[in-house]
Amino acid sequence: MKKIAVVQKENNVLLKFEAELLLIKYEIEIELINKIQNMEIIEKELKEIKQENSELKNKIEILETKYEKLSKEQEKDKKELNELKTEMNEMKKNMNQNYNIKQLNINNKSSIMKENEFDMINTAIKVRLNKDVKDLIKLYQASIDGDNAINFHTKCDSIPNTLVLYKSAGNRRFGGFTTVGWSSPTSGESKDDPKAFLFSLDKQKIYSFKNKGNAISIYKEHGPIFGSSDIVMYDGFLKKDNKRLFTYESNSNCSFNYDGDNNALSEDGKSGYINALELEVFHVVL
Repeated sequence: MKKIAVVQKENNVLLKFEAELLLIKYEIEIELINKIQNMEIIEKELKEIKQENSELKNKIEILETKYEKLSKEQEKDKKELNELKTEMNEMKKNMNQNYNIKQLNINNKSSIMKENEFDMINTAIKVRLNKDVKDLIKLYQASIDGDNAINFHTKCDSIPNTLVLYKSAGNRRFGGFTTVGWSSPTSGESKDDPKAFLFSLDKQKIYSFKNKGNAISIYKEHGPIFGSSDIVMYDGFLKKDNKRLFTYESNSNCSFNYDGDNNALSEDGKSGYINALELEVFHVVL
């Protein structure tokens, strides 16, 4: 009986020990399970963080691309804005120049040319000299200063850039421009001027120099002459009993190109002598 009691006691101890082992094993397993679960949670969170980081990276790349695009667009807009500013300044400059031209008050300066007819002449001068007309200074008017060659040369000789206006008794209005100054040689001289041109105020047409022959002819005893004889003003300009103004418009022999317009300057489409009503000469200020 005593041995049985000892065995039972030992069995109880063993069972208790096994139970404790099982408990410890269970606790360890529970702890491992919890750690594994925690690791899974951490891994999941880490995965989510990585996913978020990837999304953030993509967003950053998209934003960087947008920023770069916007920067380029901004640079483009800035360039276009500067170009627009430059264009606007140029337009303002042209507007001011046009305004200044209108301020010339052509009607008060000329009895032959009207205000709205000067733009054509200004454009022709700018094309040839790359400058706008700043002012017109009247040098001579036949009906006021005397209709003879002496008075014309006294007031107009040696002055460059002159605009000459003629008006015939048949109310034809035309003229010419030359950069070469007039002079008074005893014998006639011819002067070349590739910048010279003739014009018709009535037709609003420009007739360019052919760059051959002579642009103007100068004589002590004559008024302003363009070409060899495209326009000739003889002494005693406004004498009604004598025709003192001569126009010649044969395209083959003239110094200026009339583009087939045989009625550019004459009253009846024919070259010849006509009566003059007025002659004006202006210095063109550039």
